[in-house]
Amino acid sequence: MDNLNSRMNIVTHEQLWDLSFFANLAPQFKKQLIESCSELHLEAGHVLHRRGDEGSACFGIISGQLKAFAHESTGKEMTLAVLNPGSWFGEISLVDNLPRTHGTIATQATVVLKMPKSAFDLAITQQPSIAMDVSRHLCQRLRLAFTAVEESVLLPLNQRLAKKLLYIQTPQNNDQSTHTFTQVGQQEIAHMLGVSRQSVSKQLTQWAKDGILELSYNSFAVLNERKLQELAGGETVPR
Repeated sequence: MDNLNSRMNIVTHEQLWDLSFFANLAPQFKKQLIESCSELHLEAGHVLHRRGDEGSACFGIISGQLKAFAHESTGKEMTLAVLNPGSWFGEISLVDNLPRTHGTIATQATVVLKMPKSAFDLAITQQPSIAMDVSRHLCQRLRLAFTAVEESVLLPLNQRLAKKLLYIQTPQNNDQSTHTFTQVGQQEIAHMLGVSRQSVSKQLTQWAKDGILELSYNSFAVLNERKLQELAGGETVPR
């Protein structure tokens, strides 16, 4: 297997801010907000926060990868989502002032930008219109959650799996001669879909034979995104 980190997708600070719910913040306020943030360098396996922790900050991913997780009644860890560079997360607890809904752990060496709650609150106080941007961001999350519930009832597994792979895949890097691997195992994908690992493995193996994917240990790369989009139903999967 190629070294995953050597092909890791990275976003710049400027790109990360453009992808945030504070992209439209006035320059003088954005400068103050940026100065209030700090970089955290996480090693693989570092738990950023656990379910029930106080929500004291939100985060944006510069490089690497994290996953959101919960625990089954047996104590076994279950993957809920995969978070790639450019993603922001953790803002729910800053809005409702309630504990974290899940845990977050780095799956590889990862760099995140930490925005303290005090800075988050101040930015909204300084420019109240930004609260609408935060609301739109949260509404998008809610729509995705409702869509996932609907698809679990109405769509066949192969279509749901194609959609999930498109959604969680690590964005392709600038070097088009290599394919970017997403570090997530088949059991984790099965957890996210609520199906058996065997069902997921069977379909992924077939798609690998068809040249749509390349599989490696606890990772996959999309070789033919157009074909995977067709299998997903032809709709653009929201990122």
